[in-house]
Amino acid sequence: NYSFLRLSNLEGSPIADKRIRQAFNYAVDKDTLLSELYGGQGKVLPGQLSGPEMFGFNPNLQPYPFDPDQAKSLLAEAGAENLEIEIISPQGRWTADGLRAQAIGGMLEQIGLTVKVTLINFDQWIKLADRGQTPNAPAVMNFQTENPLFDADRTVTGYYTDISSFSAYKNPELLPLIEQARSELDTVKREQLYQQIFELGRDDPPALFLIQPADVWGLSERLRWTPVPDGRTLFKDMTFG
Repeated sequence: NYSFLRLSNLEGSPIADKRIRQAFNYAVDKDTLLSELYGGQGKVLPGQLSGPEMFGFNPNLQPYPFDPDQAKSLLAEAGAENLEIEIISPQGRWTADGLRAQAIGGMLEQIGLTVKVTLINFDQWIKLADRGQTPNAPAVMNFQTENPLFDADRTVTGYYTDISSFSAYKNPELLPLIEQARSELDTVKREQLYQQIFELGRDDPPALFLIQPADVWGLSERLRWTPVPDGRTLFKDMTFG
């Protein structure tokens, strides 16, 4: 799982300027979120919606450091010091989702933004997140996604281009790379393409990169079942003794 705020750069978005989206990433203390909301169970995302388990992961990228002064400087450069934003988040869908949104809202206010956090049920959230149902995508939405294929294609086509109706991001520089990677048969070249995509996506972020929460299981001694890496719980694989 990868938790993040989806940040829209589509036409009309108040945060289309990449400096604003970079500022969001500098403004949030991801280590504190990890320790306080997840008990330290997980990892901070390294500037990409990916982890080492995914083909195409870029090992050279680092998380955005917590640097409120840099965030304020970027907002000033973009002329967005008095920006008002709304964070739309489901409550009760993912671990600590509402608390996460509220904590991030407080951190963004510390760099001078005016932030409204709206907590809604998941059915309402889906309608707003899907551009097929809500063409004018909200600027900031609390998201969590998974990639059971362990291949970057699912992630980059889902969130690094507006091909997907659940993306609110468009970058003409990335689209040809994504299309090339989808048809590239050379494994080494294909991996390099995804690493390049993630690198470019760190500079022009489609998201406020947050946490990769760990799956935590509590098992009865009677249960014979081994958790799997993609987090799926298939009852057909479980037996009791």
